[in-house]
Parts: sequence; C-alpha cells; structure tokens
Amino acid sequence: GFPTFYLGSDTVVEIDEKILEKPKDPAEAKIMLAMMSNRQHHVHTGVAIYKLSEGKISLVASFTDTASVQFAELSKDTIDAYVATGEPLDKAGSYGIQG
Repeated sequence: GFPTFYLGSDTVVEIDEKILEKPKDPAEAKIMLAMMSNRQHHVHTGVAIYKLSEGKISLVASFTDTASVQFAELSKDTIDAYVATGEPLDKAGSYGIQG
C-alpha cells in the first residue's frame, strides 16, 4: 500500500533563558504576558515529518526556526482583557501572533 506521512510541530517561547510553554491557568498567562511587556523574546518552532510504510516508521525531515519578537508595553488592563478572551490559555507564551 501507500505510505502514510505524519507532520508534527510545536512552539515554545523563550525569554531570559526561560522556556514559556502553555500557561496552566489565567493567572500564569498574565504573568507571562507581563514578563514580555516592552521586551524582546524568541519563538522557537520545531517541525518533523515521519513516514509509516510497511510497519516501519522513519524520519523524513525535521527542522527548527526561531523568530525574535518585540512586544510593545502592555498595560494591566490590556493583559486582563486579552486573558479574559481565553485565547492565551492554549498558546505557548500565552499569545498567538496570528490572532
């Protein structure tokens, strides 16, 4: 039969040599966003493609890429309003650049 391909990716945010994954709760999301306010941080993304063929799994390709992001100053009200939308809770570093 035909092989099956699997594509996986994940992203983490890094600031001050600390990795920010998805926040546990709204309070942690607010802390993360305040930490990045008016500062630069790095967004690291890893991607891998695997092939399943005849019962064997093999890595086809993988890569990582890093983007540097500069946040404007975020007021407490802005952070509170954004976190209240629920959007930050499933995103590394508590935000998604895509909106």
